[in-house]
Amino acid sequence: MPLIGEKIRLNLQLWDGATNRYVRAYLYDAAGSLYATLNLSHVARGLYEDSSQIMPDTAQIRAVYRVYTNSSYTQVSAKHCDSIDVFDRESVEPVNCEELIGLIDTGEELVGSISEAEEITGEIEECDLINGSPPC
Repeated sequence: MPLIGEKIRLNLQLWDGATNRYVRAYLYDAAGSLYATLNLSHVARGLYEDSSQIMPDTAQIRAVYRVYTNSSYTQVSAKHCDSIDVFDRESVEPVNCEELIGLIDTGEELVGSISEAEEITGEIEECDLINGSPPC
């Protein structure tokens, strides 16, 4: 689930590993309108991909993949069916900074992890292990 502005990773693996096909993705927004058309590049062994598109401000993007036999994208491959990926926009809860500062000032317990901060002060009473190593 990408956030708004993050790249959407489009991938299609052809069942037969065909390396001589042309794959196009048609992207539709949550309202069903065509948002973009992208040509996927062959990577290896029938895997085609593109990551040039970013997630727009819409609840969902549907990518419909169609396989063609020619570079002008006019002859649909009879061996390959259309397929679809659905990308739901990830939503992030806004942080209430006043509430967080209030917790720190009153000495109440903070639970969770802090990934980015300019300065954090206080005492560590307990340190949970993450993958066998302390995060602090």
